[in-house]
Order: sequence, then structure tokens, then C-alpha cells
Amino acid sequence: MTGGKGTKASHQTKLDKCTLIKDDRTSDGNSSRGDTEIGRYPSPKEGEGLCHKDIMKATFSHHRGHTDLDVDLCKMEEKVNVVEDSFAALMTDAKTLRKQVGELQATMVSMVVSLEGYEGRSRRNYFLMVSISERTEGPSADLFLEDLILNMLKPQYLSSIFYIERSHRVPGASPRPGATPRTIIASIFNHKDCDVIFQAARRGLPFKYDNAAISFFPDFSLRVQRFWRSFDEV
Repeated sequence: MTGGKGTKASHQTKLDKCTLIKDDRTSDGNSSRGDTEIGRYPSPKEGEGLCHKDIMKATFSHHRGHTDLDVDLCKMEEKVNVVEDSFAALMTDAKTLRKQVGELQATMVSMVVSLEGYEGRSRRNYFLMVSISERTEGPSADLFLEDLILNMLKPQYLSSIFYIERSHRVPGASPRPGATPRTIIASIFNHKDCDVIFQAARRGLPFKYDNAAISFFPDFSLRVQRFWRSFDEV
């Protein structure tokens, strides 16, 4: 009996110690509710296993992210190469277009010079006549001007094929009575006859009709007129 009571008391003492240890863990706050419910801590080996798994998982995730980054960089590099190729092609096209524009500009300048030369040569046969009263020329201005010029100049100074090709007044409304009449523009078949008329006018040969002085002027192009006007202040 004594031995049984001693054994029972010893067992009770162990239980009391376990209860105190459990109460101390709970009161210190070092153990969480999960630890109390589980009733134990993981062993060192189990902790090492969990840490190894976490490290492997993190390493795999990092490796996968690094691989995805490499793929994205490759795609970006391909896009950059495409953009660079497109830019190089555009630069080549720009150089070609710049060269073509230069050639077109040179061609345009040459055409303008040729056109101005052609216009200037064609205007050699034209002259302007001022101070002829309106409606004086009658129905045929060409015949009127031929007779007028032949009467003012000696026929021997003119060519044997002298005649007026066409003539007309400057377009516009007829001026009021007493106002300055509109200018007559005429074209002579042979431009040398124009030179004879201009030389006679420069010498001061009196050209008159109906007691009014008549003036002759060459029909210069607009470019030549601007060129001559630039010397007005000289």
C-alpha cells in the first residue's frame, strides 16, 4: 500500500510540473495559440526541412522570373532592331528624296530660264503704242497701224515683208471722253521692223496723229520690267 501510494504521488507530482510548464508558456506570451493547440514545436530537423523547401521555392521563383525577364529583353531587342532598320530605311529614302528634290529644283530653274528666254524672244516682235484716241483705228486695227507707220517712216527703212500680224487695245472698260486712251499692243511679223521704229523714236522723229504725239515702247516681260525698275533710284 505504501509503495502504491508513493508511485501515485510521484505521478501526480509529474503532472503538476507539466501543468506549471504549460501555464508558464501561455502566460509568457512566447507561444501562440497555434502552438498551444498543436501542443509542440517543430524539431530542428523538421525546421531545416521547411527552410530548405522555402529556399528552393524562392530560388525557383527567382529563376523563373529571371527567365521571363530574359525573354522580355529578347523581344524588346528584336523590336529595337526592327525600329532601327525602319529608321535606316527612312533615312535612305529621305536622302533619295532630297536628291530628287534638288534635281527637280535645278530642272525647274532651267525651265524657268528657258521660258523667260522664249518669252523675251517672242516679245521682240511686240510694241506698245500710246495716245491713239479710242475707236480711231476703226474695224481693222492691223491695217490702220500699217498705214500709220508707213506714212511716218520711209518704206525703204522697213523690210519688204512689213505687216502687222495682230493688234488690240489693252483689255478694260473704255475711258470717259477726254481721259487717257487705252494702250494698243501690236505684233509685227519681222522683229527688225520693231527695232527700226524704236530707233526712229529715240532719234526724236515726230510721230503724230490727229495733232497728238504718239509714243512707242517695247513690250518687256514682267521680269525685265522689274529689273529695269531696280535702276530707277540710281
